[in-house]
Amino acid sequence: MKYHFLPDPETLAAMVDAFKEKLQDSYRKLLTTIYEETGHQQSQIILEKIIALPKKNFSSILTFYYHHTVRAINEGEYIPKLLSDLDLVLAFVKEEDNKSSFVVYETMPDTISHAILKTMGNSITNYNILLRGLPKTEEIQAKQRLEQGVKYLWHSCPKMLENIQELVHQIFFVGSDCPQKHCALSLTSAVTQGMVFINGVYNPSWVFLLDKYIHEAAHAYLFLINQEELLVLNDPKELYPSPLRQDTRPMEGVYHALFVLMSLLHAFSRIMEKQELMESDSKEIITLMKMYSAGLERSYTTVMRQGKLTPIARFLLEDGYDMVYKSQHKLCPIRKNVTRNNP
Repeated sequence: MKYHFLPDPETLAAMVDAFKEKLQDSYRKLLTTIYEETGHQQSQIILEKIIALPKKNFSSILTFYYHHTVRAINEGEYIPKLLSDLDLVLAFVKEEDNKSSFVVYETMPDTISHAILKTMGNSITNYNILLRGLPKTEEIQAKQRLEQGVKYLWHSCPKMLENIQELVHQIFFVGSDCPQKHCALSLTSAVTQGMVFINGVYNPSWVFLLDKYIHEAAHAYLFLINQEELLVLNDPKELYPSPLRQDTRPMEGVYHALFVLMSLLHAFSRIMEKQELMESDSKEIITLMKMYSAGLERSYTTVMRQGKLTPIARFLLEDGYDMVYKSQHKLCPIRKNVTRNNP
């Protein structure tokens, strides 16, 4: 399969369906193994529920709980407790079926929310960051502001929004306690495929919230490709300057950052081109685009020269670079003077 920077929605939908089928099958194998090795009857009861659950549900929270359960078993945690937690998760997922894609923190059982927030907070390396759920009033405010931005994206770049909505099935608004002035603005991971986390109280602007929505969806697309294909082959111990962070990062992280920048530049260029915006919103977007263009300019050549990229990974960046250059060069010029081949 040839993967594009901005894939056809039908192609992306097929990729997401394949992931969901794989996750459902992984649950079947896990529960069968638990029964064969421990004889816990509850694993068979849960297996029947997994088989009966529609394929569309196998994303987001169920992605997280598959990895969470496997890790806990490997760490020797009490299996009956893990099975009870998983049963609770399935009941919650079934109850939430066909509801809004926005997670309402107050409706989540504490067992679920605490596990997700703790794990995701711990995944932010080098910083002592705690994530917390938001009260419903703050969630609603964040939801309404994000929806304003989503409308602008829909009228400017509907294909991108359709893809994002295929990739992101649940949005979890969080707060971040900020020791040493470090806050989590947004995050996702391969173990929460289908769910993104956005800081709903850090910045009230729809521009900020849409930025983070697009940002995390771009990661989700790369994570989805990584389910089947390798992208970056550099040693994780090798560190390189990152366009979005002050600390150096492994090449895979720099690659992700570049792909995210391209997605943001493309989206906001189209919005600026096609929408009538308030002056304050336009200024905020232009400031972001200048910063993102500078980051792209600094890091693109480094990644293309020093990154040990598979052909798929290289094409994705080249395809994205061309699309970004065409869509926004009048607003925030990018000089096409980079070398695409390894020296």
